[in-house]
This record gives sequence, C-alpha cells and structure tokens, in this order.
Amino acid sequence: MRFATFVRVVVFVAVFGWAGYNAAMIAFDYFNTSGLVGQLVVDAVNKRKVGVSVGGTTAATPELANDVRALIVRESRRLQLPVEEQTLAVTPASYAIQVAMQWKHPVVLYGDTRLFDVTLWMDRKFDTGF
Repeated sequence: MRFATFVRVVVFVAVFGWAGYNAAMIAFDYFNTSGLVGQLVVDAVNKRKVGVSVGGTTAATPELANDVRALIVRESRRLQLPVEEQTLAVTPASYAIQVAMQWKHPVVLYGDTRLFDVTLWMDRKFDTGF
C-alpha cells in the first residue's frame, strides 16, 4: 500500500468516525430531552391528579400548561440544556397537553470550536387522562 493511499484511508475513517459520533450525540440529545419533557409532563399531571382527588377541577386547564412550561424551563436551566424559551409552547388540548419546542445542538470540530448548530424540535401531545 502506498503512503498516499494510507493517508486517504486514515482521513476517510477519521471523518466517518467524527460524523458518526456527532450523529449519535445528536440522537442522544434528542431522546434525552424528549424523555425529560415526558417525565416533567407526567410529574405535573400526577400533581394535578392529587389536586383533583381533594376536590379540584379535572380539565386540562391553562394552569396545568403553565405548570408544565415552568417545569421545562426550570429543568432545562438546571441541566444547562439549550432550550429556546421563546419557542417553547405548552398548550392544553382535549384530554392532553401539547408541547412544542426547539433547541440547538452544537456540532464541534475540535475542543470548543463549533462548526454549526443543528436545530432539533419536538411537537408532541401527552395524554393527561382527564
């Protein structure tokens, strides 16, 4: 094998490995954030169900949506997730809460040098059960 061919193979493997690593980290970031939001919705709904059991209203009200939004904002700050608050929309729907949000995942070249940001988004409806 000639030296030039060896260098091409090494560069190809390095670029392919770097791209695969970034793709895996983007997928991990999406599923991690999506799971966190799902857990926060479940926590807010369970808190509301406790309130309903002592005589509160059963409707998915704007107060529940505001509670979910506040939980998402608080946890994203605590975990230092780059969730864009202006794009976070939590709305009550019929027997559900709809969460629409987006955030950016940086694609890093080396160290702290960012190449670009990949915008991730989520628009899910979570069943509240009431």
